[in-house]
Amino acid sequence: MQTTFQNLPDILLAHKLPWKMSTLSRANTTQDPIYSIGSLLHQKNNFILTLQVAESMRAVSRQTLVHHDFPPVALAWSARSPVLAAAGCAVTLYTWCDAALCKKGTYTNRRAGTKAPPAPLTAVEFVPEYDARFATASVDTTCTVWNADARAIETQLIAHDTQVNDLSFAPSPFVFATAGADGSVRVFDLRDLARSTIVFDGNGARDAVLRVEWNKRDMHTVACLTCDGNCVHVVDVRGTASRVVNTLRGDCAYVNTIAWQGKDAVVVGDERGHVRIWNVDNRWGVKEFLMNEGVVKVECGGGAVGGVIAVGTSENVRILRDLA
Repeated sequence: MQTTFQNLPDILLAHKLPWKMSTLSRANTTQDPIYSIGSLLHQKNNFILTLQVAESMRAVSRQTLVHHDFPPVALAWSARSPVLAAAGCAVTLYTWCDAALCKKGTYTNRRAGTKAPPAPLTAVEFVPEYDARFATASVDTTCTVWNADARAIETQLIAHDTQVNDLSFAPSPFVFATAGADGSVRVFDLRDLARSTIVFDGNGARDAVLRVEWNKRDMHTVACLTCDGNCVHVVDVRGTASRVVNTLRGDCAYVNTIAWQGKDAVVVGDERGHVRIWNVDNRWGVKEFLMNEGVVKVECGGGAVGGVIAVGTSENVRILRDLA
């Protein structure tokens, strides 16, 4: 596979954070793009910083700050309306109103049939085509689908034998994939929860799956990464034998984050600051550039200037012009 090393691409915007970041998410439902960043402070009092970016992507037109209990482990914007979900010990929903985040409600997850305290969450994502339904993954082995308007749990299932590290919906309101500490990626259909399909199976806990990302333009393709560090696997969920159709191997650095850019490219960020844009069809291999600090999260999207990639490092957010 050909790898092309690039100088740092056109940086449209660079923003220094007042603290280390835990996660990053982009909203696409407002006229100007919005990026929300969670803090990583070793205390109860944490924050969510929201940057509203000008159409040119070269300036922050407004920024707001809200308090959040403990570091948010995941942030997710609805694809239909400007509603943000922040996951930690519970899920807090915020709406974007009057150019600020306004708290809408808090939803505490507890495994059905137990009196144990709510377990920490690991992921949150809105159900496609809905802005009042969202799903969470938890260390207590469950995934839970909430109806925010009814403030009620619609569905809760035991997804893995061990903790669930991540979940991601297909471009469908019914089908989603989960990443488990047992080393597997499983696909569920909310219309038939009596069964699930294991589409990726590593070497058990030694290769716990940390992240899974469904290609929102392809019903049949997911990308996942495991704790063995430097590999990203692309999986065809329709496969009957070996479902892994391609694997990107970097150097010895641990991969922290993956995101799809369009239908055919995966953006990968690792702990040593490498950002790789990988064409999964191998038409042009891999384009790679180096940031000056480890990459925590990448977010892809478009704008008036074309495709852009937001790269969140320890204490900085940079918006780059897409190289794909």
